Amino acid sequence: MGMQTRTTLMTPRRLVIAVGLLAAAAYMILIPSVDALLQSFGEQPTSYVVEDLSVFEVLRIRSAKLAVFAIFAYAGACVGSFLNVVAASAPKGESIVLRSSACPHCQTPIRRIDNLPIFGYLILGGRCRDCQAVISIRYLMVELTGLAIFGSLFLFELVTGAANVPESQNYLYTGIVWIILYTKWPVVGLYAFHCLLLCCLLLLALMEIDELRAPRWLIMVLVIFFAGLALAIPGLLPVSLDHQTPLQWPDALPDWTRQIASSVVGGVTGLLLGQVLSRVRIPAHQSSSLLTAMLLIGFALGWQASTTIAVFWFVVVTAMRLTRPVRISTRWLTSTTLLFVITWLHQPAWNWLATNLALPGP
Repeated sequence: MGMQTRTTLMTPRRLVIAVGLLAAAAYMILIPSVDALLQSFGEQPTSYVVEDLSVFEVLRIRSAKLAVFAIFAYAGACVGSFLNVVAASAPKGESIVLRSSACPHCQTPIRRIDNLPIFGYLILGGRCRDCQAVISIRYLMVELTGLAIFGSLFLFELVTGAANVPESQNYLYTGIVWIILYTKWPVVGLYAFHCLLLCCLLLLALMEIDELRAPRWLIMVLVIFFAGLALAIPGLLPVSLDHQTPLQWPDALPDWTRQIASSVVGGVTGLLLGQVLSRVRIPAHQSSSLLTAMLLIGFALGWQASTTIAVFWFVVVTAMRLTRPVRISTRWLTSTTLLFVITWLHQPAWNWLATNLALPGP
């Protein structure tokens, strides 16, 4: 007899789950969205009668909002799962896209259900289904970090209309309905750009924790990606070069020259600050990615934000040095990891910091 193969057909259980999820998505998201779209093309009433929502209507609205948030946040977990692969494979010259997921101990291919971010680890109880080898909890922690990145920026940046970003457009209506369903693409673009920045900083931190150096091709791809987007799409760098500073950009020059100048100055500032910070490392830890991380921050957030983040990083490291620890044994507390955490914490307070810590204007 030949070797039996595992069937890939849709089982009744999977079919019921899939139909249930599709029905829930249609009820909570698709139907209200289509209804709102059709109403926008119809005759608008001259007066409205405000009626109290029923319990089921309130439940549907809240469930829809929760579903939208869960979709965005879980996308971050999926990105975190991919970062685990890149951090382990790229420095060793291994394939990133073409490789299939397998247990590092028994090399058995991982089943699709077990490869779901977060859920796969919890279902397996942190052990391989075939050889029962312990799966490092780092996989789960990185996936949870990706989920937290996308989820937190969803709450304080996306649905607020980028209220945390200096010089961003003020929207009269915000929230999931007015920003996502009635899509405000400039805000969505900013959200995606900043999520990717934090994920790339996390990737560099993971390599540094493993005492691996990011390959040159990966560094070039990241720098070209963030510099290119910041130069090509003006809305991704809303903080202009002369924002609340003594500098004044000549009115005769077109706006695109201001965008190029702001991006270039941000990148140069990040590069210079990265060179300075690289000389001040956390005790007992080597820094291999701090310069690249600061360069990405400079291009993505501008010279003001990169300077603020660098100052906070220097203050924290100085405080750690003044405590004079014999050795910092925490493996994950590296220079780039600290920079990643400070950048993440900087984002919700960005507008407040830019307003209160900016240089006085002319």
